[in-house]
Amino acid sequence: MQQKELDSLIAAHEAWFKDRAVGTRLELRDIGLQGLDLTGRRLIGASFQGVDLTEAKLIGTELDRSELVRVTFRNAEMMKVMLSDATLQEVNFTGANLFESQLDGIHATECIFDDTVMHRAFLVKATLDRCRMRRASLVAADFKRVYMRQCSLEGANLENANFANALLVDVDLREARISGSIFTNTRMGPLRIHGITGIPAKVENCGLEAADLSQDGDGSMISEISDARKLLQTGR
Repeated sequence: MQQKELDSLIAAHEAWFKDRAVGTRLELRDIGLQGLDLTGRRLIGASFQGVDLTEAKLIGTELDRSELVRVTFRNAEMMKVMLSDATLQEVNFTGANLFESQLDGIHATECIFDDTVMHRAFLVKATLDRCRMRRASLVAADFKRVYMRQCSLEGANLENANFANALLVDVDLREARISGSIFTNTRMGPLRIHGITGIPAKVENCGLEAADLSQDGDGSMISEISDARKLLQTGR
């Protein structure tokens, strides 16, 4: 699809969002939009399935309450993108720039955020199920009340991130950097924590079910220590 045709479809969606009697909801299926520009467009409630947005520009784009299935945003420019309350399934953000992105309330299943830049990303009350954030840069990200299940943050930079009131179930934190991060009223376990570095700013009133200290994260070194503060400060 060319930029001119996409612009026309987006204009129809923006009109539809304002008045359901005019325009048409944007529903894209199995199409390539590589490198196209969606900067600042209002795509609230849009539906994308099997869409390739590799290296596309979505700076400040509004995708709140959208439905994204098997969408690719590899190396996309997505600074300050808005995805609040969106539903994401098998979405690939590898290498994307999601600086100061709004992902609060999202329901993400089997999504990939490897090597993304997500400084100051807002993920409050997000649900992340079987997602990967390996080597992601999540400096000062807001994870308050997030629910993570079977997720990998291996090698991620979590410096100054806030996990207050979060629920982390079967999460891989091996080699993650957690200097200055906050864990208050956080429920965790099992966690894989071999090689974590840095001292959290706060670890208070945390519950830790189990911690795996093995280098491979294979469950071969389950710690008998239940003190979350001690384990998060040492990683061993």
